[in-house]
Amino acid sequence: MNKKILFYKILFFLVCLSFLCPILSSAQDINPIVSTTFGELFDRAVGVIFWMSIIVGPLCIIWGGFTMLFAGANPSNVILGKKIILYTAVIFGIILIIKSLTYFFMGDLSFS
Repeated sequence: MNKKILFYKILFFLVCLSFLCPILSSAQDINPIVSTTFGELFDRAVGVIFWMSIIVGPLCIIWGGFTMLFAGANPSNVILGKKIILYTAVIFGIILIIKSLTYFFMGDLSFS
């Protein structure tokens, strides 16, 4: 039984990975070191974190959903799945707030 669950987990991971390959191959040049101002540097660094969270966030929500789905009679796994989804949503919300604050303060942050 455990081998069957492990097989499905690996299969699910490979399917998710196959969807990420085109996204990662078409990435732009996001090297934050070429920035001339601190605001631009901060915007590029937050942009990298934002796009990584766009990729990882839905995968974590799906993982939490599957944890709840396959919990069976174990209520601790249902609670764990809810926590995974809640923490993913909170962290993604924090990243969105930081991303919006970069546009608000970008003109004020400079090296000179």
